[in-house]
Formats: sequence, structure tokens, C-alpha cells
Amino acid sequence: MKAKRRSNAPSKSSDADDMDASRNVSAESAPGNPLARKLMFTGEKPEPPVLLCLLTGQMWQHVMALALDLRNWFAILFFSLFFGLAIYTCTHKNSVRGGARAYFPVLLGLIPSIVVPWFLTYTPIMRAFYGLACTVMMLRLVIMVNNPHHFENCSFNYRMTFVVWVGSDYRTARKMEAKHVPALRNPRLGDVACALVLCVSSQLSLQFGYMDALLGDLGRWTAAACLMYNSMTMLDGVYYLPLLHFAHIEVLPAMDGPIYSTNLKEFWGTKWDKAVQMLLLFSVYKPLQKAGLKTFAIIATFAASGLLHVYPLLLVGLSPLNFAYMFMFFMLQPVLMQLEDMLPFKLPWPANLIPLFCTAPLFLEPLLQIFGW
Repeated sequence: MKAKRRSNAPSKSSDADDMDASRNVSAESAPGNPLARKLMFTGEKPEPPVLLCLLTGQMWQHVMALALDLRNWFAILFFSLFFGLAIYTCTHKNSVRGGARAYFPVLLGLIPSIVVPWFLTYTPIMRAFYGLACTVMMLRLVIMVNNPHHFENCSFNYRMTFVVWVGSDYRTARKMEAKHVPALRNPRLGDVACALVLCVSSQLSLQFGYMDALLGDLGRWTAAACLMYNSMTMLDGVYYLPLLHFAHIEVLPAMDGPIYSTNLKEFWGTKWDKAVQMLLLFSVYKPLQKAGLKTFAIIATFAASGLLHVYPLLLVGLSPLNFAYMFMFFMLQPVLMQLEDMLPFKLPWPANLIPLFCTAPLFLEPLLQIFGW
């Protein structure tokens, strides 16, 4: 039986390294537990309910664009045609066999990603969100080109869902039995409900200056951190719960209790916004690591994350100083992680997150400027 399982393994031996197969995704990892699984990008690939994914993932942006100004329709049509063609091109093996031709789909996606956000008649905030989504989708195309073995025998709908379902990585999807759905859905519903209450409270505090009056800038940053953290939890629910409830398909949740991380490596590597972390892992870190540049790969990954977050600030029209704040926050993280490793002892929780809290204002201040708080 062991020999048979080995023969059925994916032909790409790098898969085991790429997906950190030893890392358990579920909190319940006891042997025999049907809810326990590992992060795998091969094997059974459930066909996505495309309409549901579009409605909860991207369609709301298009509807809002049309509601705000009918001229956005032309920009959205341009964007959709180019991206659709890019994803369709990625379904053909001839387009991912190496050389310059391999990145033709990426070029197709790059054009609308750069052009469209500047022509949308959104409010600046919505333009920033749309620009961030375009950039994420662009990097998803890079992953499709660099990792074609993750998409072998996958339909166009599967590939399209992977690209546009920006809040999670559909490669991690698995089909669930209906009887197991409540055990995963109900705790997540509770998390989202709590996050909603905290989001509203934080936003009211920022809007009316309650925390600012009590603690000055420290109060603003605390309220902003609470808003950011719980907004991510709510966004995770938007992408996770509809797919689980209506289609019995579970994807890897983006947020895995990052506030309880034991160190910064765990926070950034396995706890915080795993959709973006996996995006950067496969589009930046892994290619550089395979080239023998492991240390540079870490720095480049955080630099790419910094640029990914600076681009929306550029679309909003903030000052270069805010760009520097945001980029500096991400470039400080590998330094802090290295210093953490050099300590002769392990910091207990929550003291281990103090370096993150101390640098967080660099990230939060530009966000506060966007909303005028």
C-alpha cells in the first residue's frame, strides 16, 4: 500500500516543500478527525460555484462602479475582457512551457491592472481597494504561470475562481460532508459577529474622536488597529462562509487567530492574512529561494508586500511621506524577526508582539489619512 501511495504522488517533487505539507491547517489535528487536514494543492479539486464566487468576491465592486457612474462600465468591460483572455490563455499548456511566451498571460493581465484603477470614477477609497484587488489578481496570474502543476486538469472556471477569489486561495478548497459543515461554520459565524461589533465601535471612536481625546495619537492608533484586525476577520467570513454553507466547500481561512501568535514568524507566516501570504510565497519567495537566495527572498517578499500596500496609497493621492511610512513598516519586519531569533530566551505572549505593536503606527497612520481620521 505504501508503494502504491508513492506512485500516485504528484510528479513535481517540489510540491511537498512548496506547500509545507507538515503544517496542519485545522486546529483539530488528532489522527482520524475528519475535520483535520493538511495544506495540499494537489489531489481532489472541487469544481467551484462560479456565480456564488463572483457575487461574494468581485461582483459587488462592478455593481458599485456602475451605480456610481455609468462611464465605469467601459473600464470594467476592458478589464474583464483582458483578464478573461489572460486566464483562458493559462488553460493551455503551450502558454506555460517556459521562455518569454510563458508570461504572455501575465502581460495581458498587467495592462488592465495598471490602467483601469486610474480611470474609475470611484471615490478615492474605492479606487484604492480596486487597485489592490487588481494587483492581487495580477500576482495570481504569475502563480498560475510559475506553478502549472497546481492546475493540471483544472477547468477554466476553477482557474478563474483562483484569480478573482482574492480573499482566499482556492487551491486549498476541499469538499465537505454536510454533517461536518456546522462544526466549521458556527464558530466562524461567532467570530464574524464579534468582529462586526468591534468594527462598529472602533469606527465610531475614530469618527467622533473618543480615543483621541483620551489618549491622543496612541488612542487613534489603538482604535485603528482594532478596526483593521476585525475588518480582516469580517472579510475572511465574506469569502469563507458562503462557500462553506451553500456549496459545502471549505477553503483555508485567511485569519487564524494572529493575535495569539507565539512569535513574529508565526504571525506573518501562518496566522495573518494567509491569502496574501500564500500569494507572496509563490510569486516572490519560492522563485528566489529556488535560485539559492533564501535571505534575499525574505527581504524581497516583505518589500513586495510593502509595494503592494503602497500602490493603493498612490491611487488615493497621499503624500510620499505616507508611502515611506508604509514601506518602512514592512521592511522593519524581517529585521525584527532576525532580532527575535537572536534573543537567548523566548518572549512570552503578549510581550512577543510588542515589536509589532511599536511599528504598527507606520502602517496605521497612512490608513487613517485615507479616511480623514
